[in-house]
Amino acid sequence: IKRITENLVEDGIYICFSSNINPDNLYKDGIQREQFLEFISLINRNFFIHNLCSLQDYRLTKIASSKQLILIGNENEDKFEEIFKSLTKKFDSKKVEMEVFGRKIILENTFGKSVYLSSEEILSENFSKNEFSEISKDFDAVFLNAIEIKVDSSDKIIRLINFIDQIYLNKVLLVAIFSVNPEDIYVSGRYLGEYKRSLSRISEMSSKDYIENSKYYIANG
Repeated sequence: IKRITENLVEDGIYICFSSNINPDNLYKDGIQREQFLEFISLINRNFFIHNLCSLQDYRLTKIASSKQLILIGNENEDKFEEIFKSLTKKFDSKKVEMEVFGRKIILENTFGKSVYLSSEEILSENFSKNEFSEISKDFDAVFLNAIEIKVDSSDKIIRLINFIDQIYLNKVLLVAIFSVNPEDIYVSGRYLGEYKRSLSRISEMSSKDYIENSKYYIANG
């Protein structure tokens, strides 16, 4: 990315980057970050950096759906199962094997273009950003049972962030149940900034606008 950006700058081409993170903190604690520091230096030398500070999260303004698909509390398990059954009743459960960059993963419960996952599955070592990306491309709806979710390591919060990001970016319909408010799952730590972005995306995925533009809704209307 440094070489491409450097060439564009030398050719006098105007470039606009957007980021949730200050340039000096990009790829912080990443592997071989010292090589990335050259790109950060290039940004700081050649770009105007503007901090768009707003107290308003505009994703939250879109929430106007009467369909509550992100459920909180054990008392809502029956409602979660009811939504799940109503949206998958036309299909039998099927085990699917996927291969991602030479690694095989097993999805125990798929129903047509929908998949049922537990928090234990998505936080396990079997899943990474690559697997979540492929699942999000192959399926239109994800049912996540996170009643027993426990994020007790950096690896697990990174997996949860990656899972939410890929679901969101690929316009997958998310139906989920958490035992506690997602805000209380991870309240401090190195990845709190990234997780706050994920929380915002979870909120947007509850919105009427997101639901009606999701792959599931477009396919099944």
